[in-house]
Amino acid sequence: MAAPIAQLLTYSSVHHSPFNMVANQAVLARFDNFSGAVYGEKRFALKELSQYTGIISFPTSSGNFGVSVDHFGDLPYNETGVGLAYGRQLSEMIDIGVQFNYYNFQTQGYGSASSINVEGGILFHLSEIFKAGFHIYNPGGSKIGKEVTESLPSVYSAGFGYDLTQKVFIGASIEKMEGQPLNLNAGVHYYFEDKLSACGGINSANSSYFIGFGVLVKNLRLDIIASMHPQLGISPGLLLTFSPPPKAQSNNNE
Repeated sequence: MAAPIAQLLTYSSVHHSPFNMVANQAVLARFDNFSGAVYGEKRFALKELSQYTGIISFPTSSGNFGVSVDHFGDLPYNETGVGLAYGRQLSEMIDIGVQFNYYNFQTQGYGSASSINVEGGILFHLSEIFKAGFHIYNPGGSKIGKEVTESLPSVYSAGFGYDLTQKVFIGASIEKMEGQPLNLNAGVHYYFEDKLSACGGINSANSSYFIGFGVLVKNLRLDIIASMHPQLGISPGLLLTFSPPPKAQSNNNE
């Protein structure tokens, strides 16, 4: 549910968040401060479909790194993942990023299996207010376990974003998961003032829509997010972000 929001804001040249790393690791390239994010949701309000994500990012002289930890599910079935990401600015116009993931899958009564894969992306800063790019997840179709023929799906996405003003952002992306129809994400973010914001958008794959409201207190930001599926109902989520503004853009929302 949070993925469409992170995917869209990846293409904002103004509003930065370490949580966008889940959609495209190239966003790491322009962070010049330590930052982090914690996210939790109950998909369709079910405990068994709970998901939690923690992310930290930190700059170095050789490029910027990010670490993510994910947990999905409950005792009968759950997945845990750890990712190590790297992002680097190639030029004033181009950023690249890559991430290596380790997953562990556990099913009560059946044991566990693991998998390793890779993902990466590129972002093009076509102007100060327009950005585009694409992302590839698991291009090799990594297997789950040593003796299981099941594999994780490959996912390809591309999109763009346009900062109409310092307060208004619109964006759209298309996503193709292996074995699934093409999915369109589109949305808008509006910043009422320095501390308050709202967002909304659609996800065509399951005919759902999402809304969110955020409040900023110094370098801490809290977002309340929810998506609505026409048959399965609501998926509520909370996102807490610590993200000092980039040094060159400290007053972007003013």
